Amino acid sequence: MKHPNLSLRLLVVAAVVMVFFWCADSLATPITHNQTAVDWENITSLGSPGAANTKETFEFSITNGTGTDWSDYHLRFVNPDGSVFFDPNTVSVADIMLLTDPFKQFQIDANNRSVAGGAEREALITFFGGIVSPGDTFKVRLDLTYSNSVDVFGKPSVVPEPSTLLLVGLGCVLLVGFGVSGRRITTRPLSR
Repeated sequence: MKHPNLSLRLLVVAAVVMVFFWCADSLATPITHNQTAVDWENITSLGSPGAANTKETFEFSITNGTGTDWSDYHLRFVNPDGSVFFDPNTVSVADIMLLTDPFKQFQIDANNRSVAGGAEREALITFFGGIVSPGDTFKVRLDLTYSNSVDVFGKPSVVPEPSTLLLVGLGCVLLVGFGVSGRRITTRPLSR
């Protein structure tokens, strides 16, 4: 015999799960940035949370305003006070969630690394696996645990234009051609 309230229970459970995820989304601090240069830009400064080892969720929305395609994007977190993230001074893979395409992968390139041998510490995350066209936006959610202020910077890597690739290829062919032709001249006998 079927339970008449089973479908109602499933509906209530589904509603509770949806409300939970909606609340989790609304708890993220939104940070939007229009990247206009193909170099490091200051995205934001996260002030000191006021308590040691505070965990906060941030949702970064980065828009390509450079006019060229991006093949990857780097987020850099710098803490001038000596440590970027706590427990155990690192950011983990579990703390990063890609929310939109085109980037499908990320890697942590540096974690609590000293900046130029000084007291500043940095973490560096690279997002890749797709192309961000001009005007497009990608989103990522980060759960950060920190105690002091953190400056956040961003830098894209651009996709080379086809004409640039053609010039590089032509240059390589010419270098090889001159190398081969130079060898032929030196290997001929010099006698007359």
